[in-house]
Amino acid sequence: MNDQELIVAVGNSNMESEAKAEIVESIRGEFKENKEGYNGWKNYETWDVKLWIDNEESDYEYWHERAKEIREEEEEYPILSLADEMKEFYDENNPLPEAGVYTDLLNAALGEVDWYEIAEHIMEEIEEETEKEER
Repeated sequence: MNDQELIVAVGNSNMESEAKAEIVESIRGEFKENKEGYNGWKNYETWDVKLWIDNEESDYEYWHERAKEIREEEEEYPILSLADEMKEFYDENNPLPEAGVYTDLLNAALGEVDWYEIAEHIMEEIEEETEKEER
């Protein structure tokens, strides 16, 4: 039973109105929470890409180094530049180059990634690293 069906079932039950209202609000709150993000990120896809970047040492070092370079080079929109570069990198390195259902699904998932959110987080991380080094 999904959340909407559960809300309808509660609404049709013999419970008192106040109890129904509390349960429905609780369900809606949980549903909204699940739709608004994943582990503090915009969505699962964004969280997953950042998790892999953080857990693959070479990727972590590469993107942090690129962020430092872009921050030094690009005064106006460094986060946007990093986000665009990351999106382009992952699009170009798609391991499924042939058309097909798996390629479509992978492209759909990558299309949901909020590259700006990841780039912004990496820029914040290098700012913190820089502050620690200066101390």
